[in-house]
Amino acid sequence: MEALSSKAPVPSGGGVAALSASLAFSLALMVGNLTLGKKKYADYEERLKSRMQEWEEGRRLALRLAKSGRGRSLSRFLSFTLCQKRRRKSLQGKNGRVLRPCFFGAS
Repeated sequence: MEALSSKAPVPSGGGVAALSASLAFSLALMVGNLTLGKKKYADYEERLKSRMQEWEEGRRLALRLAKSGRGRSLSRFLSFTLCQKRRRKSLQGKNGRVLRPCFFGAS
């Protein structure tokens, strides 16, 4: 922890941010898994399953970026998340045509 808070370039701040994002996606998946199958949320189950697939893809990507140790990890991850936000606002997003370029640029 001391090295992370110092001026030293290792471990990279981008890698730590990507690891934190992976943990956040994991927590979202935990909540999703606890919610699936509940009668109260039956109307939202298909939407939740779709989001959970996105969260799993985001978790894997963030973890891969954290493991890579490259300095560009954080910027690539942020590009992915911004692309995801645009996807949600897009009418094209329902069929996934916008999501694939998001992953292409982030990998």
